[in-house]
Amino acid sequence: MKIYVTRHGQVAQNGAYYNGDAEIHLTELGRQQATLLGRRMRESGFQGKIYSSPLLRTMETAELIAEETGSVIVPVPWLHEIFSDQSCIDAYQGYSLEGLRKCYSHIADDVVLEYPWWTKYAETSAMVLNRVSKGLEEYLREGKEDVILVGHGASGGAAHDYLHLRKGEFIWNCCLGLYDTEHPENNFGNDVSHLPKHMISANKIMGMDIDFDIYLKKVYPISLPDKLREEKGVKLLHIGDTHSMTYPYYTQIIKMVKPDIIVHTGDSADEVKVGRIPGTEAEYLEKVQILLDILKEAKCKVYWVPGNNDLPNEIAKRAPFIEVVQPDTVLQIEGVYFCLTHSKEQITKKADIYLYGHGKRAGNCELEKRVPGSDALYLNVMWNNYVCVLPQRDIYEFTRPEYKDKIRN
Repeated sequence: MKIYVTRHGQVAQNGAYYNGDAEIHLTELGRQQATLLGRRMRESGFQGKIYSSPLLRTMETAELIAEETGSVIVPVPWLHEIFSDQSCIDAYQGYSLEGLRKCYSHIADDVVLEYPWWTKYAETSAMVLNRVSKGLEEYLREGKEDVILVGHGASGGAAHDYLHLRKGEFIWNCCLGLYDTEHPENNFGNDVSHLPKHMISANKIMGMDIDFDIYLKKVYPISLPDKLREEKGVKLLHIGDTHSMTYPYYTQIIKMVKPDIIVHTGDSADEVKVGRIPGTEAEYLEKVQILLDILKEAKCKVYWVPGNNDLPNEIAKRAPFIEVVQPDTVLQIEGVYFCLTHSKEQITKKADIYLYGHGKRAGNCELEKRVPGSDALYLNVMWNNYVCVLPQRDIYEFTRPEYKDKIRN
């Protein structure tokens, strides 16, 4: 069973409560965020129910997700936002189930929601964590199907904390966390890879307006070896088979390494099988544009080898700063011969260092650095990301980020 956790889309105000029809609604950005999250859930094969706080901003978010996934919505009181002001509680007149049904068409037929459903007394963060924990404990005991929880900054954050999913300081609007009861190694939290960088927000706070470097260091803690910091040669960064969920990782590693050259060995939005699934071109281009922006910001030489699930003509058109090379291309860089290709099977030429990816060799759980009788290095980006310092050929390995979520098999 999988429990997904999110926060509602952006609203214009922070921490305010209103009566009746004046209750807070999503901004246009918030609606777009919710739609993109719903699209991601649909692409992941999600078919469960949507448990939502009964406040309008969460119900509206749930409705937009449901329009993408076809799911039904179950309003549950334990996901409502923190009510920290007694005067707000005394004045609040939240919607009954009947009122919610008039606004949202995807509410399940068998839902029961007692009115009033909100707390009677002012809460602390610890009290919110307690009620969210109880709701989660009950679902973990009795639930059998996958579910997505749509909460708020306090309740969504409490769910992240209880399930040990929190990453970073902020709980972003329409972020995504996953708690997989059968495969906990797949767990992740507060992920916003389905949102373009300019759409990342925590209500009034925009991700573009904060020190994103500090945030990324918390989410993707990359340790740069002191020796690499001291290297004086040309730094070549090898990446490839990049799942869109891990784009923030590459933003961080590029900022830390400050490479002179980047080599991407193909499959730029690895989960979108544009080479074999018709109708995925628009999704591929939307996601890859984010990666292209990241590479452009690097302000260095970029070589790119098309993978079997890439659109090289589109890449060349959208990113003229990238040099697109064909698989099995040999380049001499600082006196070292590199063979750039997508898969190892495409190699026919001799080189000092081979850069590729595509897949892991069956039965081989070690890095493919050497083959018998050869001093060449075979660096498979499916095992790790690499920095090659030239001309001395010093190699540094960085753990490949796991995307944790199977979008398509």
